[in-house]
Amino acid sequence: MMLLKLGGSIITYKGEDSFLDHSWDETRRTYRIREHIIREIGRELKPFTDNGVVIIHGGGTHGHRTVLRWRSGVARGSEAKMAWEVKWRMEQLTERILHILGREGLPVVSVSPSDLTISNGGEIERFDPSPIQELIERGNIPVLRGDLIPDINGGWSVVSGDDLMVRLSEIGGTGLIRKPEKCIMMMKENGFYSSYGTSKQTLVKSIDDEKFHDNHTKWSRGRSGNEDVTGGIHRKLISCHRIASNGIDAYMIGGRPKNLTSLLAGEEVGTRFPSFRGNADCHLGLCVREGGANK
Repeated sequence: MMLLKLGGSIITYKGEDSFLDHSWDETRRTYRIREHIIREIGRELKPFTDNGVVIIHGGGTHGHRTVLRWRSGVARGSEAKMAWEVKWRMEQLTERILHILGREGLPVVSVSPSDLTISNGGEIERFDPSPIQELIERGNIPVLRGDLIPDINGGWSVVSGDDLMVRLSEIGGTGLIRKPEKCIMMMKENGFYSSYGTSKQTLVKSIDDEKFHDNHTKWSRGRSGNEDVTGGIHRKLISCHRIASNGIDAYMIGGRPKNLTSLLAGEEVGTRFPSFRGNADCHLGLCVREGGANK
């Protein structure tokens, strides 16, 4: 089985649309998506779906911009109204992705994370993957998304697509769901770059456990982008390291559909996080290493 994350920056115009003025009633606006990119990814992915695929997509303009409207006070109302708008926007994006991929012959079916997940202080507390496994066994491709999920302390928490990738890698092979062979994050950048925003930025082709712990503090200064509410590139770095700690190779690759084909054909693309055996308890700004050696 393969986990594939479609970053919001490659399926929507997240960066460009973040500069639009916020409206008090932005529900009248239709956010753009990159239909041609989604369509091409579907075509490139189709030959590699026999062993099972789970697709997770980010929020892009639909999620990040809407959450920021409420956080900044541009949008006003009850918390229930906020939940409606964010989830309505994300369902819009999911529906359009389903339509495009379905037209390309992929048997995609939407699974809402808020129906499977409960959070505790912003961290996933409970997660039921059985509906995902049932769909895979029937030959379908589950499609999940970053979402708002209910928190046991009251209110709602944001769960990102990266969070879902990590959780599925943690429980993979436990009998609840098959263990992924690869976890791939497609995003705007071609992988993880050191020294973001400088003339010396360099693509890091491989980040094993030792290299991560030697450099993560320095790399944490990388840009995240004002339009990102889930931690940006640093969060992806930590997520990929956590996935690798579960014995699964993780990858960050650029959003060109051909990159996906090249990677699945065995070519070197983007940044690879080689699997290792150990515990990686990592959160934004904090990583604690507990033994384990690289494979």
